[in-house]
Amino acid sequence: MRVFPPVKLALLISFLLATAAALAEITPVQIDGGTPHERTGVLVSQEGQCVVLTAAHEIDQRVSLNVAINGANHPASIFWNGLRLAEPIDVALLRFGQPIDASCDSLASSERINEALRKSEGQLWLPPVGGQVPTPTVRARLRDVKTLTLGSVEFDSPQLTRGISGAPVVFDGLIVGILHGNTDRQFLATRLDHLLRVAGDELKLRRFDLGQPAAQKPYDLDSLPAPVSEKVALARKAREEAEVVSRLALEVETRADEAARLAEEEARNSTGFTSNRSSYSTNGGDHYAGETNNKRSLFSTTITTYPQGYGVLRSMNGNFKDEVNKCIRVGEQGTCKGPMVTLFSPTRSIWRRMEIERRNGVPSGPARVVYRSGVVGYVTMQTTAENDNTSWSFSIDGVGVLEFSDGRRYEGELKNNGANGLGAIWDAQGKLIRAGLWEDGKTVD
Repeated sequence: MRVFPPVKLALLISFLLATAAALAEITPVQIDGGTPHERTGVLVSQEGQCVVLTAAHEIDQRVSLNVAINGANHPASIFWNGLRLAEPIDVALLRFGQPIDASCDSLASSERINEALRKSEGQLWLPPVGGQVPTPTVRARLRDVKTLTLGSVEFDSPQLTRGISGAPVVFDGLIVGILHGNTDRQFLATRLDHLLRVAGDELKLRRFDLGQPAAQKPYDLDSLPAPVSEKVALARKAREEAEVVSRLALEVETRADEAARLAEEEARNSTGFTSNRSSYSTNGGDHYAGETNNKRSLFSTTITTYPQGYGVLRSMNGNFKDEVNKCIRVGEQGTCKGPMVTLFSPTRSIWRRMEIERRNGVPSGPARVVYRSGVVGYVTMQTTAENDNTSWSFSIDGVGVLEFSDGRRYEGELKNNGANGLGAIWDAQGKLIRAGLWEDGKTVD
């Protein structure tokens, strides 16, 4: 576990006070004792009582802790440690010796947290300084279903203090993660939707646990027949995997578009030879703009240019006319590698765009697709290579999620680009409309 570098908090505060927020229900606190140094936590509600949510690493359960709230210290002790689970989670809960009078936030459902994480930016909430809560802005991408990787928007590189391990990460007004470590340039946080999926029933922290009958929970698996519930649970997991790939592909798209823009600008301005960007037509008549490798022949002045790095390739003729691929290109063939975005030709596909990862040379696996009808799918893409591996045909087969423009959501088995097999459809408020066996988008009685 990486330890936060010892930067004095005072150096950070001048950057942060201007962004202090006023959402009273989120209360970050400072914790002292039981660790080699101070850390941060946040007050949350557990069955009507305030408890502290923080990072679990390096906490000594034998030592009494002090939690500073509004200038007063309150004794507390750890009563749940996620690192002791069979699949460890770097989160701990602290319980106070006496009830306290403070604002405590009830965590949203894992589904609502997942939706909040679609926002591109959020904040770290730190303990109050001078009566104000510093909230530096961060940008997140989903490293995996358990961990958030956070990059700072306000600083060239994260300026951390030893006191902010355990700080809450807030997106769209909801606590979505707990800070637990850092790399050289990024923060790492535990996703709370993962915590709730693994231990939510045990911890009773979720907002919809308070006062609502189980059958009225939005998108409630318990309201479904067992065979359907199993498929819907798998579909939600498939969606999470597709969202990870989608978030990474969108980052690649942003950098590829920027590389293409700079390459086109340099071509228009005739700035001359550029070592790492070009805009040109390929031998096949397609157009590429982006980062390149310009290789000079050993015994001549000939320069061979091929895609190398972030860039955009547009097909200008043939069956793939107007199709666009944005990716990282490697090798002398300029082959796409890793997460990528494809914009399909209107005459070739029912999809408008696809965010996917190229695996073993072929775009396949978890993907987010946008249909021309407006439906958004989180699916598993099956890919068949054609024409000596120069093109592919795509099909959806497995489990996944389809979101309709009117707010309805289908979760379950998919085939032939629609609902086929066991699944359920919900309205925009998460109320069950129909569950059972589906065939070509229609239920089978």
